[in-house]
Amino acid sequence: MTQSDITVEILREIRDAVRVTNDRIDLVRVDLGGRIDETNRRLDVVEGTLLDLVEQQRFTSRFLKDLSTRE
Repeated sequence: MTQSDITVEILREIRDAVRVTNDRIDLVRVDLGGRIDETNRRLDVVEGTLLDLVEQQRFTSRFLKDLSTRE
């Protein structure tokens, strides 16, 4: 093998390794994107629940305040 043949072979191996790496990165992106979407859905549920709790707390506070002023 000549020096240029060895160089070409090394470059081909590097190219193939880069392609494999790019494929793996694409898979990670898809997986991560799905996880982020699921996390966002869960956070939406948490946000809605917290808003409901705040509304209930305000109602309870107003009710107790009104009740205490009647006596």
